Amino acid sequence: MGNAFVGRADNASAVFYNPAGIAFLDSPLSTTANLSIIDPRYKNETQEFRTKKQQFFIPDGFITTDLFNKYLSFGYGAFSEYGLSSAYPKDTPVAPLGYLGSLKTLDNRFVWALRGPKPFDWASVGGGFDLTYGQTVTKSLLDFGALTTGIPSGQPGGATFRGEGHGFGWNLGAMFKMKKMHSLGISFASHQDINEHGKFKLAGFPPSLSPVPEISFPATSKFVLPMKLTGGYMFQPVDWFKFDADITWLKFSRFKNVSINLDDPTGRFPGQSIAFNFHDSWVYSLGAELGPFKGVSFRSGWCHIQSPVPSAYFNPVIPDADRNVASLGLGYTYKKFSVDLCYAAVAIQPRKINNMVGAPFTSINGRWTGFVNQILMGASYAL
Repeated sequence: MGNAFVGRADNASAVFYNPAGIAFLDSPLSTTANLSIIDPRYKNETQEFRTKKQQFFIPDGFITTDLFNKYLSFGYGAFSEYGLSSAYPKDTPVAPLGYLGSLKTLDNRFVWALRGPKPFDWASVGGGFDLTYGQTVTKSLLDFGALTTGIPSGQPGGATFRGEGHGFGWNLGAMFKMKKMHSLGISFASHQDINEHGKFKLAGFPPSLSPVPEISFPATSKFVLPMKLTGGYMFQPVDWFKFDADITWLKFSRFKNVSINLDDPTGRFPGQSIAFNFHDSWVYSLGAELGPFKGVSFRSGWCHIQSPVPSAYFNPVIPDADRNVASLGLGYTYKKFSVDLCYAAVAIQPRKINNMVGAPFTSINGRWTGFVNQILMGASYAL
């Protein structure tokens, strides 16, 4: 449904969308598990190179319980909201900037929700905290002569960073069910600083510069996950039709750069720093559901996602642009068990880039396009 769910949040995935929603599940135990299959493609049409073919399998799961208490509920979820991976052939212009960039996150979210007693049982509040694991891998080509003496050697080597770390955040939510046909929701998630520790390896030194072909150093880095605020509304005029609308604000502007700091006792090798200078962005989502008709429900949605990436700092590690997402879904419910299937087509708006990223050694300028196919499968059970 285009991710428009904050005003409804009527299954265990409310742990992610709106923690206050778990107070209305009216079940001693609810579970939801999903698997997303994502197939992204990006291309620089002007210079005629593209990302390598990659497919990603991303699971998530949620569980909630009211412990047989209709006023207080608890929930847990494990999911990956933020992540990226881009890989290019080594003979493309992006290789000095990074022919491989990967960011993986796993958010463990613990929440509670409190529903008001009568006559205030139409309202609930919830919240909790997030413990997030992050892992980063970057690989790029380097000319060690240009790096150490300022004179290109013509013998490219490689730089690799692998790091992992953890971050902490918190979340809040509220839900208001006004009669049967209207429901309002609001959810908030704080930003998270993921502080990583790992190793930075330089390989392929020419003999004129080093007696050993490779060397590695302890290294640290940090990236920032954005603050998120979403408001949602659900309208249900009849039992078999629901309409949802969400609007989300993402405070990406704290994400200025990613620096890899080396613990190099010789001081010969500088670290790496990539400027991003993201700006805040908005997401607009609409969704609708028909059914269930003999247990079968039909769903569809659309959302528009503004890119936080400014043109002046556009980087092939995150070749992002504004996106429009159209989705279709089908669900079947039998007693307390349900299964769901969804397809989403993510059309990435073409973007013409003319900046100084990589200059004077390379250029990523040109017309960038992209498209992402996504399939999601899910199953839910409620006692």
